[in-house]
Amino acid sequence: MVAVHALGSTPLIQTRIARSQPSGRSHARAGETKASQQFVARSSPVLGYEQCKPWCVTQGRRIAVDVQRHAMENVGASREDKRDVLAELEQALRAPIARETDPDRAKLQLAVLYYASKAVANADAARKLLETQSFYEACILIRSLYNLTIDFLWLCQEPIVRARRFYDFTAVGFEAEYNRYVKLGIDLPPTATGAAEQNRGHFSRVADDFRDRKGKLRSEWAEGTIRSRAEALERKDPELKPLGEWYELLYKKLSDYEHSAPGLSFEYVQLDDRFVWAIPRKQIGQPTAHTYGQLLGLLVGLVFRAAIGLGVLDRARLTSNSAVAADARKDARG
Repeated sequence: MVAVHALGSTPLIQTRIARSQPSGRSHARAGETKASQQFVARSSPVLGYEQCKPWCVTQGRRIAVDVQRHAMENVGASREDKRDVLAELEQALRAPIARETDPDRAKLQLAVLYYASKAVANADAARKLLETQSFYEACILIRSLYNLTIDFLWLCQEPIVRARRFYDFTAVGFEAEYNRYVKLGIDLPPTATGAAEQNRGHFSRVADDFRDRKGKLRSEWAEGTIRSRAEALERKDPELKPLGEWYELLYKKLSDYEHSAPGLSFEYVQLDDRFVWAIPRKQIGQPTAHTYGQLLGLLVGLVFRAAIGLGVLDRARLTSNSAVAADARKDARG
């Protein structure tokens, strides 16, 4: 068991805290206002995410997601009275399919299966968090799923060219990872060093394709930003306009949960005239869980619709009430 000590229980911690606390005079020199030296309980002046989410789902219904008719929108509902569609999709994805012999198609196949399987895992994890009343934690995963959906749909606009870029960035990522370990002085086995040397040839050929204007390697494989990619999707397919709108209302708000924004502190901490305490975990009811399920279903549905459209995944294999689906339900109950 790991012992948890009170803050400031050692002289070292106390010293660090004391040095980091500026005096009132230093505040004044830094240009602080009188208002910033006051303390009051606050709340967001606009609608919170709890009120915004129905709008997201309503707008999302404008997106024609074919797989929704297979109950994908119900992924957030109780497992007792709804099919566990996510388990069925996961089981179907695990079934081997013939590997593409054409290099470009093989890269596209890799990207499609990666994004599809990650979308299912992400949505399932978010659902489980909602079922355990971990609302704020689920928000982080919903944001991640939105990011994933945007990136994958962006890839699908020019599938062969962007699948090559997706694949080439694996060499960039592996090189960066290896260099981090070396910089930290971590002893790596000979096999890791050999693999890094083999990867470096691929990295050297493609690295310049991922540098920014200052010559620094980008941390993301896709071009632009999440926002610019969402806007590009909207321009090419007006049906996807809600995804661009969600960036401002959904992604930006959920980023607060991801980055622990100070403004959320009053959603976690309660104050009165004398005391301050942590707020109990937010409780959500079945209707709210169902709404989140619709939102998860819309995003996962978009990923699978695009994957089917590329011809990498087969619709009948994913949506039929076959032995695969029956086995999935049996495993889920097991």
